Amino acid sequence: MNEAILTSVNPEAQIHDVRELIDERRVIELVLMEVQALGDALAASGEGVTLVPRTRLLLTLLTYCCATGNYSSEDIEWACQVNTGARYICANTPPDQETIRQFRRAHRMWVETCLSRVLATTASLQPLHTQLPPLVSADQKLDIAIMMDMAMFD
Repeated sequence: MNEAILTSVNPEAQIHDVRELIDERRVIELVLMEVQALGDALAASGEGVTLVPRTRLLLTLLTYCCATGNYSSEDIEWACQVNTGARYICANTPPDQETIRQFRRAHRMWVETCLSRVLATTASLQPLHTQLPPLVSADQKLDIAIMMDMAMFD
């Protein structure tokens, strides 16, 4: 993984939406691939953890939305209504913002794992000579999401 691409001191110069680098279809493919990989790893771990369909849907949706710059639970709920990628992922059955918030709190590590892999793959797809601003890291994106949700309730 190219750490120089994933970290920076100036958040305004960072890329929040990976669709600035790769197309929508590729983003969805990467997210689905990483969620599948995590599900396979959890199943093979011997701990008896499997991703049931609803968990897989929420993990895919949160990973996709964070990768594309939709952070707050309210924004994700809205994206499920207006964004074709989010609507496709949730199969026109969008979760409410409280479900999104609860899932993110309970499974932050899973979302961060999938998201960091999507970001790393996106960064690796860029030509080395390209001078692009760095991508916002997975943990930064999830911290932003939590801060946005907290601000909504203040």
